[in-house]
Amino acid sequence: MPRKRKEEVTIEPGKGLNPDPELIKQLVPGTLDRATINEQLAARNRQDLSRARLLRSRQATRRDQP
Repeated sequence: MPRKRKEEVTIEPGKGLNPDPELIKQLVPGTLDRATINEQLAARNRQDLSRARLLRSRQATRRDQP
């Protein structure tokens, strides 16, 4: 069976295989943009830091008690 020739497509410079983020949001429900992801990661890091500080202060308090 002969192979079909693929249609040639011109790709605009800078586009490559990176589809438009707005198009991805429409096609994939629940997709987050980079700003939202960064915001969530920063909030999680702040939460982790505050939890670590709390644990350290509790450990220091336990050491001080007889």
